[in-house]
Amino acid sequence: MKTPFKISFRQELDDTPNNAVLKNFWLSFKDSYCDEMFYKRKNEILIENDFFRLKPDFNFNLWIGIGNARLIIKEKEGLRLVEYTIDYTRLTITYFLIIILYPLILLKGVGDIEFPLYFALGLLILAFFRHAISFLRHLSLFKRTLNYGTGYIGNYDWETILMNKTDNELLEMKNGTRQLPEAVIRLVEVEIENRKYSFDNE
Repeated sequence: MKTPFKISFRQELDDTPNNAVLKNFWLSFKDSYCDEMFYKRKNEILIENDFFRLKPDFNFNLWIGIGNARLIIKEKEGLRLVEYTIDYTRLTITYFLIIILYPLILLKGVGDIEFPLYFALGLLILAFFRHAISFLRHLSLFKRTLNYGTGYIGNYDWETILMNKTDNELLEMKNGTRQLPEAVIRLVEVEIENRKYSFDNE
């Protein structure tokens, strides 16, 4: 379905094979708690999300308000491009209805037009920032996956960070209650095993 609320990112690919690029994005999408992924063709990944979503990272989830997305590798004018398209229709319509309906309800209850207008303006600003943050997060995922694959864990000393975590914090990280890359989860598991070993040998 065509909609004006779609945003696309494109980038020319280097010599990395298509299947390696698609695998990296598949793993990145999987780590981001999207609901469903499938290959439509050998060069295309589709993502579909439920309307009501209860994920481990809940309000910070990358896909809140986004019904679907598509990643495709294609040839254009002799170039090999990867294109990532996100559909913001659901998020946009939701905010549009809230911005229209809530001030009308307030106007009926308050009887003064000034407060509902300011309220609508506040919602409009909130909607703008919500879209902007989502846009930047998806752009970051796109660039990070292309540049680093799925092993990028940031410029952090994770070994020291994890050594200073409590046992309960480590278990929360391992069980997925905090959104972390798979590479960090593996470091968490190593730290947990090291603590078990140290405890058993005291």
